[in-house]
Amino acid sequence: MNPNKRLVILLLIVGIVCLGVGVYSLLPKHTTTISPTTSVANSDGNVEVSLLNPWTTTGISVSAGQVLTITATGRGVWKNVPANSPTAYPKPYEECGPDGTPPVDKKDYFSNISDYQCQKANKGALIGKIGENGLPFLVGSSFNQPLSETGLLSLGINDLRPELGHQNWADNQGSFKAHITITNSSATHDEAEIVLTGKDPNGVRMGLLKPGESAVIKYLSGKIISNTKNGFTAPIWGVPLENTDPAWKPYMPYWNEGMWSNAVYAEMAGKRTPFRDGQYEITVQNTTNREQEIRLNFHEARGFYFDNEGDCKFRFTKR
Repeated sequence: MNPNKRLVILLLIVGIVCLGVGVYSLLPKHTTTISPTTSVANSDGNVEVSLLNPWTTTGISVSAGQVLTITATGRGVWKNVPANSPTAYPKPYEECGPDGTPPVDKKDYFSNISDYQCQKANKGALIGKIGENGLPFLVGSSFNQPLSETGLLSLGINDLRPELGHQNWADNQGSFKAHITITNSSATHDEAEIVLTGKDPNGVRMGLLKPGESAVIKYLSGKIISNTKNGFTAPIWGVPLENTDPAWKPYMPYWNEGMWSNAVYAEMAGKRTPFRDGQYEITVQNTTNREQEIRLNFHEARGFYFDNEGDCKFRFTKR
């Protein structure tokens, strides 16, 4: 071939390559964002939950009234930062199981707990939600509760919320293995005895009330010891706010409603009715236009249910 023709062909090839590179540089580039992963549970109800993602969609749909049971195992890392990082205190490296990491320094632990996905759970704990915008709840290593919501079940890790701009999921490691069982509940009794456990931040379901129905909740027996290290036991109406250490008040979810710390309270449709000073019986009524679930809970500082002991028994009676 003529050398001149070879030169022309070579120049044409070079030109085409340069044109392709130029066009590619103008194309919009893909950006990586954190999004839920899908880990569909197998036929035995087992699902793997990665600590690298805020949420893992299980592929399991649940309905209000069903009982959700989850057991979880595994270990991982939810915090791994350089020793000189502003977030390194009190530990730059934090491992966790499904129950998460309990507080080391209370003031530091709760200084940013409102930025976490579930304020009632330990940092790094296994949590859940129902539906895309469902309220996150603690799952931990063991969960067994009737449901009040319908939707797709997702499991996640209690780390900083990514929608606030936090991008700290990349330093997480490991996964939890969860076994999920769904059963239909027959708990529609007009009267039942319920046990409230001090360790469970989700409280206990008492029953359902139709519009206009009311129920009486009566204390029967038992006690819950808050802060087992100091052996503190409060009556079911709790400790007056004026007798509560001011340092604790910002961490008590409902102290601004006048609820005493460590009080037992009923919750329905976002309204809370606590046992007041000297009360052993309270009445609640469904004033909405739809059936509502009643739950009983213990007014504890966020994240401090883990060191509670004991339980109380109550009777739920529809009127």
